[in-house]
Amino acid sequence: VIEGPDGSGKTEQWNLLAARMKKEGLATELLDFPQYSKVSAGLINNYLRGIYGEARAVSSYAASLFYAVDRFDISFRIREGLNAGVNFLANRYVASNGGHQGGKIKNHQERKIFLRWLYKTEHEILNIPKPDINIFLDMPVKISLRLIEKRGRMKDIHENKEHLVHAYYAYKDMIKMFQKDFLVIKCANKGKLRSKEDIHEEIWEKVKNKLGL
Repeated sequence: VIEGPDGSGKTEQWNLLAARMKKEGLATELLDFPQYSKVSAGLINNYLRGIYGEARAVSSYAASLFYAVDRFDISFRIREGLNAGVNFLANRYVASNGGHQGGKIKNHQERKIFLRWLYKTEHEILNIPKPDINIFLDMPVKISLRLIEKRGRMKDIHENKEHLVHAYYAYKDMIKMFQKDFLVIKCANKGKLRSKEDIHEEIWEKVKNKLGL
């Protein structure tokens, strides 16, 4: 799974890694969350468009269920593929709920309670497959905001400075709590953005080690 705040270059690195895995002859299937075009993402689309109000108007627990249901919808295909030897590569997954929804909870202890609930709900109650590893793109918020502006498209309710800052630190809390589930990739060096190729090579080395290649 490729994870990280908005504007961290997730989709770009997801595409680069997918091409590399296929080039190496690995049976690879891509997953891109949320699945905006599917019925399972209907509530997500409404939420991100602000139909239910601002992000904080919808509780972290309620909003996270919108995304969990979308993953539940595809979880049967994931298990089927895994049993057939397919490698799944996801652009965002359960940890995105932890970052974006956990970031809406300011109290540190309450945030931890939410993150534990989230893992239990998605992986145990809904039985959504747990990833072998989450690759977290650690991008400074200032750079993320600049990259989002550069994209030049309309922002959803998550793409503002306050939300991005809180989401970033919620991701950090989650990584501390579930260290063995994450690999952290620093996307900037002394405030300067690393090249996408440089970041990709580091990701590929870690993936190779994880897959035993």
